[in-house]
Parts: sequence; structure tokens; C-alpha cells
Amino acid sequence: MAAVEKTLRDLIEKIAVEQGFKTFDIEIKPISSGGANYSSVLFLVKISGDKDDLKLFAKVSTMGEKMRENATIDLFNTERYFYTKLMQIYRDIEERHNIPAEHRINIPKYYGNNPNYLEETIVLEDLACQGFTVYDRTKSIDWAYASTAIEELAKFHALSYALAKENPEEFETALKSLKFKVEVSDEMQKQIFEKSFKSAIEAAKDEHKEKLMHYVSKIDRQDFEKYKIPMKKPVLCHEDYRVSNHMYKRNEDGSVIIKVMDFQTMQGSSPVVDLFYLVITGTDEEFRREHYQRLVEHYYEQLCAALKRLDINPDDVYSRADYDEELRKKLPYSLAMAIFLLPLITVETEDAPVMDEDADLTSFTIDKVSDIYPERMRGIISDYVRWGIL
Repeated sequence: MAAVEKTLRDLIEKIAVEQGFKTFDIEIKPISSGGANYSSVLFLVKISGDKDDLKLFAKVSTMGEKMRENATIDLFNTERYFYTKLMQIYRDIEERHNIPAEHRINIPKYYGNNPNYLEETIVLEDLACQGFTVYDRTKSIDWAYASTAIEELAKFHALSYALAKENPEEFETALKSLKFKVEVSDEMQKQIFEKSFKSAIEAAKDEHKEKLMHYVSKIDRQDFEKYKIPMKKPVLCHEDYRVSNHMYKRNEDGSVIIKVMDFQTMQGSSPVVDLFYLVITGTDEEFRREHYQRLVEHYYEQLCAALKRLDINPDDVYSRADYDEELRKKLPYSLAMAIFLLPLITVETEDAPVMDEDADLTSFTIDKVSDIYPERMRGIISDYVRWGIL
């Protein structure tokens, strides 16, 4: 940890000078992600001196060589590309189309980065000191949170369509560079899948176990890859769109403000992948029974509104018929994602994977599921039975 803090301090000193401090002190405080972050260690930073205090948030890579060997995407270069280049392109698009402030994508302010291998660092504004916090990942989101998260997602996807229209060369560059593929041996894949599937089958109601086992018997790695292939034009997706990657603040009237973070896994994909990711990881059976259809309607309504603000006809890029068909075809695959992700999403802090230099992809398998996992998984399985997929 001392070496990590030394690396971070060097970057913070550089940021302090860039921000106009002539004399300054730096305070660095490590914080816990509560089992929600597996690739970085997190810090709160305060720069004080001859200007008003500057409060920052930093995350420093902890991903070792073994883990990096399994993936063909550089998580940290991806995020740096987003903050240093793509975000500026998106802001320029918003400026050209005179997008009002309330309809622009809502992300934290970026201050700097360290690109050095095994020391990668991103520094952002500290949102916690502004009253923002992270939603409890063990609880289902409510409609106020869900609808706001969907609105932010729709704005994010709409900008991707605008980039493809206005700067197709840059869009193609992004698609080629933001590709994520996990390279695992057949044995490692079998080990990861079997543990996740075993936990899901144990959680299922007795009357659903046989149906789930039949579904599981047909799932393989290629299904995960097919799931992300868009039926029409791809968009630059977040690919990890869950509450642990948001900061939110609830207003006195009950409305919610959300700032989206952690763009490490961005890639060209189907827009419904991000939508299903939020539904799978952030909602319970009660929420879905009451709000699922409303939520998928809300996404398309908000996407159309965001596209129109960018002078794009929704029917030209993603018609309602296209959206409905993609929902229908992708929904069965999302159950496999739920089976794999939910143990990680709901794990207790003390049982969360430890991402040190010896970790590999098998470290993401959970040996001990949380107390809330069976209920959440059982609810998802019941929904897929009700939807006619199982």
C-alpha cells in the first residue's frame, strides 16, 4: 500500500500545480469499496494550501499480470480514453446541438491520470463531499432511482449514435479499440460456470429446478458473445451498468441525481445489454413485477427524446420495432448473465474476491454466497418462468 500511495502522491502533486496551487499539503485516505470494486484500490484526497481546498477521489489499479493475461481489453486505457478523448467529443456534440444542462450526460469531473503499467490511476472530483453516495447494492432500487438511471443511460447511448453519424471515423476507431474478450482455458471456463450454475440451481424453487437445469445444459461461452452482438447498429455501451458504478443523491422531493462512473469495460455492443445489466443487478422480483414493462418503455422513450435533441430520427438508427425485437431475442441470454453476476453483486464484503497480483479469472467465483443471494436469484428464475423463457 505504501508504494501505491507514493505513486498516487506524485500524481496529486502534479494536479495541484496544474490547478494553480503554489504551496500545498496533500492528505490521502484509503477507503473501502465494500466489496463492489475488484480492479482498483480507492482513495479520498484533499489538497489544501494557498487556494480553496480541492477534494478528489482516486482509484489505483491492483490488477496483476495473471488477470491481465485473461482479457484482451486494457481496462485502464479504456477509461483514460473515455475521460481524455471521448468525453470531450461528447461534450462538443452537446455544445453543437445546444443541449440544455439538464439533458447532458452526468459524470464526475476528471482531473488527471497515471498511465504507467501496473500503476494506472484515475483522479476525479470527490462526489461524496457534495452529498453523493453509492446505493446499497444488496437492496433493490426504487422507481425514482431506476428511472433516473435509465435516463442517464439513454443520453449516453444517444451520444454514441450521434458520434457514429457526425464522426464515423472516430466511431470506428472507438469500436476497434474498445473490444473486450476473455481468454480462458476450457478447464477454467468449466470451473467458473459450474460453480455459478450450482449456486443458481440450489437457490431455485423445487418446481423450477428441472427447467433451470435444462436451460443451463444448453449454455456455453459462445452464448455470452452472441448476447452482445447488436441486431442493428452498435452503440458504445458501458457494459457494467450497475449501482456500484453510480454515485447518487436524493433531493428533498424524492427525485434522484445520478453521476455515472467506471468506464473501464466500454465496448461496442447492443444497447439492451446495459439495460438488462441494470435490471439484473439492481432490482428484485417485486420491483420487476410492478415496473419491468414500465422500465423498458421508459428507456425507449428517453432514447428517442435524447436522439431528437441531437437532431437524429430514432427510426433511422433504432426503431421501436428493432428495439422490441432485440428485447425479445436478448432476454433469454440475460438469464445466463444473471446466473454468473448475481453471486458477485450480492457477496458480503468479507467474502468478496481479493484482486491481488496472483488473482486470475477463477478468483471471481464465489465460494460463499450471501444471505440475500437465494431470494434474489430465486426471484429472477421465477420471472424467467413467468416470461416463458424457462
